[in-house]
Amino acid sequence: MGQGILDDPTLLRQIVDDLAEGVMVFSRDGRIEYWNSGAAALTGFTAEEVVGRTCADAGIISVTDDGRYLCGERCPMRETFAEGTRREFSSFFRHREGHLLPVVARFFPFNSETGEIERVGKVFREECAPSTLLAENRKLREMALSDPLTGLYNRRRALEVLRAAHNELQRYGYCFGVLMIDIDRFKMVNDRFGHDVGDRVLRMVSRTLRGKLRSYDSVCRWGGDEFLVIMRHTNETMLRTVADKLRVLVAQTGLRVGDQVVSVTVSIGATMVSPSETWAMAVARADEMLYRCKREGRDCVTVSARAETTAE
Repeated sequence: MGQGILDDPTLLRQIVDDLAEGVMVFSRDGRIEYWNSGAAALTGFTAEEVVGRTCADAGIISVTDDGRYLCGERCPMRETFAEGTRREFSSFFRHREGHLLPVVARFFPFNSETGEIERVGKVFREECAPSTLLAENRKLREMALSDPLTGLYNRRRALEVLRAAHNELQRYGYCFGVLMIDIDRFKMVNDRFGHDVGDRVLRMVSRTLRGKLRSYDSVCRWGGDEFLVIMRHTNETMLRTVADKLRVLVAQTGLRVGDQVVSVTVSIGATMVSPSETWAMAVARADEMLYRCKREGRDCVTVSARAETTAE
């Protein structure tokens, strides 16, 4: 009797629809035939907005780790139709609110009785570091140290993290670097669309930054539209690589406002921290690199090597 329940399509649909994971089914012409409540919860798009449309028509966008679109010839759904094999990979999904959500997705073919591939299914979930639940619990205990708008650490918490990282650097030689990030022309967004949209853009950028960083890195709202990232156990090459990936990913975000999509870019100043200087000197140098980016046209990264001067 137990397996007999699988013959009830209504029950099966209810089970699949109630899954926390996102589930979607594509027809051969690339249209979305099914979109469960898990997909809606993860992405912000409702079934009414996407069913019967292609991903492009519905405004559903996925990008790779280096910011390239997963569309056209590189579309994994179309590759599954062509090759008939299952595939799994990590990517970023653009949420309806504009930020990029890191996801793990599995594609698999549905074969007809003659062996022809009739449909392709996709199951996806948010990709989280193992310590995410612990980090969330810790955040609840530290509400006074969080920015209420973005959910990131606030400036007070950033100062604590900087002191701790600098202490580890001096005592154990654990290298760390800082990124100072500023949204380009953010005032124009506020002036054109209003502060409510500006707040949504801040949340969009915050979530995208947080989604790319490692569990032991810290991203903080430094003030206004500025963010500070503290990267532990890193070097100058890794610092530059991560900074440029963050810049590229933010450039791929987009917030729907009516019939428009609001996109922004960021400028990033970066530097390693030397044991011979205070953390404040390093942050000031990262800020100087940030404003060098602004002078050179924005939407870029400028990295300064660590200082070799002795701290006063």
